[in-house]
Amino acid sequence: MFIDEFTGFKAIDLGGGARMVFPDGDNSIQNFESYIGDMGWQYTRSAIEKIFEVNYRQKANIRNVLKNHPNYVEEKRGIVFKADFIRNVDTYKTSAFCNWLDRAVNKIADERDFFDRFPLIDAAYLLTGYTSQFLEDFYAIERLNKTFAEYSVYGLQKLHVHAGQKRSRIVGKFCKMLGIDTAFPDYKQRYDSYCEAVNPFKIPRFTVISTNPTDFLRMSDGAGDNPWRSCHNPNKETFSGCNCSGGISHALDTSSIIMYTVAPDYNGDLQCAGKVDRCIFFVDEDLQHFVQSKVYPDGSESKSNEFREIFQTVWSQCTGELNLWTKAKDSEQHYWEYIELGENATVYPDFESSDRRVHFYPSGADKDSFKKIIAGAEPICVECGCRHDIADEINCCHFFRGGHICPNCGERIDEDDERWSDYHDEGGCVNCMHWVDVAQDYFFNRDDEAYVQNIREYVPTCYMDYHDDDFARCYECDAWLYIGRDADYYCDSDGEIYCEYCGSHYLSYCEDCGEYYRTEDMVEIDGEYYCEWCAEGHKKSAEETEVA
Repeated sequence: MFIDEFTGFKAIDLGGGARMVFPDGDNSIQNFESYIGDMGWQYTRSAIEKIFEVNYRQKANIRNVLKNHPNYVEEKRGIVFKADFIRNVDTYKTSAFCNWLDRAVNKIADERDFFDRFPLIDAAYLLTGYTSQFLEDFYAIERLNKTFAEYSVYGLQKLHVHAGQKRSRIVGKFCKMLGIDTAFPDYKQRYDSYCEAVNPFKIPRFTVISTNPTDFLRMSDGAGDNPWRSCHNPNKETFSGCNCSGGISHALDTSSIIMYTVAPDYNGDLQCAGKVDRCIFFVDEDLQHFVQSKVYPDGSESKSNEFREIFQTVWSQCTGELNLWTKAKDSEQHYWEYIELGENATVYPDFESSDRRVHFYPSGADKDSFKKIIAGAEPICVECGCRHDIADEINCCHFFRGGHICPNCGERIDEDDERWSDYHDEGGCVNCMHWVDVAQDYFFNRDDEAYVQNIREYVPTCYMDYHDDDFARCYECDAWLYIGRDADYYCDSDGEIYCEYCGSHYLSYCEDCGEYYRTEDMVEIDGEYYCEWCAEGHKKSAEETEVA
């Protein structure tokens, strides 16, 4: 830690010339208050200070470990550093290039009148159809070398390949020798995109491992132009936040540690930055085993592995012990045996889903001696400072005063006047919501709507998208129609939907098969309409009757 010569702020050396600057003194409480105040939550300084005080006591065991790290920042109750995260192979882009190369080889073959193009097409697939960064499949390598030797007239025999070669380089040479690089103006752009997609690279990011209440509060404040959210986000005007007090619940237990990343070009206080990724780790009181929850927003196994490797390394540095952790076997993955929710905890229990939790412990540890991890604690209200168990309120006073805040207009709602939407999983005031008959539910006035002709009602498009099997457009006039139970509409033999007006004007009922068809495609016999198939059978039957 040193004093930044330009700002006079405390700063921490992150290595490689990078430094993260912090204002002198702890401004975490101000960050906490600003965050919830901007959302319209009522709070008091005494209640917020109580949250920080309880957090300080509850996390003492963990904090005493983390503070051993050279990058520990006392004011922030956490470790701050830069870490490299691996960006995996982009299979969508590699697949797109593989398809493009197939077309390019075919075109070159046409122009040069190749007698047999299929070995070249096969070679293009063997080179780009695989997503590994290096050549490694023995069978594919053998077939490639055989093909290259057969097309020595184009110099392809020089492309004798072997295991361990970088795939993108061989692809580049292959395209150059066939003239693909000059025959297609967009080749360079496509090839560069392929190289970027197939060669994973490291992305530096600010990384924080913390026990600070503000970091837990903002754990679901995602980064980007379209920031991600989860149920722990307390911004109920834009997100339901069904577990919005979960962040405070995490902050007050003895086990939760938050790890998150921030874009490397961010210049402000990391607590206030949108999170690129975040993950919660739960550690037992004796620091003998831990559970990793889902990484948000990605949730993939590779992303979880990246987070866990960094966390294990940092934790081992703090404890001075070897970084030797063992993953519990599948037979040991019964989460209730080693972790459970605390009494009245409101955290979302990711660890209850088998695909989102990983249980680790030191190699050779006595698993029978492990203490059960208690995840989450009873949260504290940000206004009165009392304990409560309300998952979707960080201010219990809203609930106990008999009302809530309308997420649309911000006005307080009396309990008797609240209109609850099952679709949105939240309530609003009488001025901001209306009833939709077909959905049998309330929706916000702000929801985009479309007029559904056959039920003569405006229906929110979000509901229509979710129940897309119940809505369709008229084949003739394009009007929206409800096609659910007991709905009035026409459906022809091809499954096309028509409104009542268009159906009555453009369709007719076949008297034999009972299906509707376009009238213009039907045959009229004795004043009745028949489809072509039934009309043919009707004529044959009439002819047989005449002969008889």
